[in-house]
Amino acid sequence: MDQSLIIQAQHWPSTHLFSVTRDFRSEDHKANALQGQANKDSNVHGEKTLCDRASSALGGVLDSLYTKIYNFVTGKPTPLQLQAFRLGLIEKINEHSGQVGIYRESGRAEVSNDLMRRQFDPLPENLNGNDAVTTLKASLGDQSTTLFPNGAAFEKTAHLFEEKKTADGKTEYALKEDVTREDVLDALEDGLSEDEKVLFSALLDSLGKVSKQSDTNLMTPSNIAIGFGSTLFPEDKTPIDYQNLSAGEVAQKMAEGGSYTPKRVALFETLLQQPKPKSAEELVSPEFAALYDSFDVE
Repeated sequence: MDQSLIIQAQHWPSTHLFSVTRDFRSEDHKANALQGQANKDSNVHGEKTLCDRASSALGGVLDSLYTKIYNFVTGKPTPLQLQAFRLGLIEKINEHSGQVGIYRESGRAEVSNDLMRRQFDPLPENLNGNDAVTTLKASLGDQSTTLFPNGAAFEKTAHLFEEKKTADGKTEYALKEDVTREDVLDALEDGLSEDEKVLFSALLDSLGKVSKQSDTNLMTPSNIAIGFGSTLFPEDKTPIDYQNLSAGEVAQKMAEGGSYTPKRVALFETLLQQPKPKSAEELVSPEFAALYDSFDVE
């Protein structure tokens, strides 16, 4: 986020420009950092000095004031608040990971709408899984803050797919045989910020936890792809001008549009695949095996 926030509120007169800036704190922070290091060097017990405590308190007050003003003026959470909001929703969903249809069943629209209006407030303790999923879908549906904007996931992973013709002449899309989970992760995480990678990892952990319980919740990776895939990996919704395309080009565009669901299923099945359990021989280290073989066992 830009350190200097200058916002013109639409309902204010054009002559009133409301400006909130934190730029003035940059030099203070440098000075405080140097002073703090000097205090640590001179204080053998490592105790905070009065100057340290005052500086820390002032920084906290300014951060809190900045956040409150940002919330009030924009009506939206700060990036840090948004990250905490989404991670909190994922934690709520994890509490209901064994629930039938989790990540696919819809929650109550009125609850989701209320939570979306108050993203900077703590989540209710009694929030149920379906309401949390619906709210998370709404939050990730914001193209300005989502992990993968329309079509981005498919553009990033296009080189990992191959086309196959079926017996009846239809085109199918599948991941190449040598593509691994790490290949898919590397492609999808390319260009994501560290905070976005944290959120993506938390999502995959949650979805993996759910898929492990598919015997009870019925949410296999393919079912998750159908119920949650269009939220995490939305397709390219750019309007197509069919009038200026040939019949062959129209057929190709329609085929590409129909490839999104099988591609999502392939991505989710790869990302959520469970490692095969190791055999007893694989669990024993070579060193231990050699040591064991060196003993004479009658």
